[in-house]
Amino acid sequence: MPSAESVSDGLGRWPRFVVLLLGAALIAHGVLVGLWLAPSSPVRNVVGGSFLASYIDPYFKQGNDTLGIGSNRIDESLQIRAWVKKTPNSKKSKKTEWLDVTALETRRLRGDFAAARSHQAARRIAASLNLAMLQFNPEQLKVVAEFGADSDRESMRRELLGAGAKPLYVLNFLGADEMARRYASLWLGAEITDGEIVKVAYRVGRRQAPSVKDGSAATLKGRPFTWFDMGNRKPYRGTPEARAAFKDYVKARRHG
Repeated sequence: MPSAESVSDGLGRWPRFVVLLLGAALIAHGVLVGLWLAPSSPVRNVVGGSFLASYIDPYFKQGNDTLGIGSNRIDESLQIRAWVKKTPNSKKSKKTEWLDVTALETRRLRGDFAAARSHQAARRIAASLNLAMLQFNPEQLKVVAEFGADSDRESMRRELLGAGAKPLYVLNFLGADEMARRYASLWLGAEITDGEIVKVAYRVGRRQAPSVKDGSAATLKGRPFTWFDMGNRKPYRGTPEARAAFKDYVKARRHG
């Protein structure tokens, strides 16, 4: 009778390793969320509020009317506007009022606890822009605010590096800036049909509930926004398919 061959348990080691890795990731995630929601403490200060914000903000966005983890500690706003010429030969352009697209988005999503990622685009762009801007010092923020419609990606990069910004921070900003330029251009293009958009602009605001030490709830009520201005940009035209899709998207945000 032939002897039974020994069976290697190598296949069993990898599943165990994956389970342990996932378990460690869940524990780390729970610790970070707990620190984010906790009052100020020596441990929280060692980890750093900016690091916690960079982890929590992009993935657990909470508006005043949305469901989230713990209390509503962060609120962000993205506002957009355009400069419009009535005809191509017009010498002057008219500036529109600021439009708060995050407010429209929040109103549309009220009661929707399983919203698609695309339905929260404005808040996600606001989070990316705010995190990028928080990495700059006052001199660098002033450079960003003075960018104009003739400022392309390379010139913005040079000016920020020349102002002492770290290359990684500049890269983060340029990526978020391009997303905002396209989003603002397509949104405004879907609404403005009686003229030519020659420039777009956007700004982001951020407010945070204060830390509390007595265990009471920290709220955003009465807290002002800190605003970051970004100058203006050349509009993004996009493909016919993108423009058509944004018309439906804007209609849903406005009237849905």
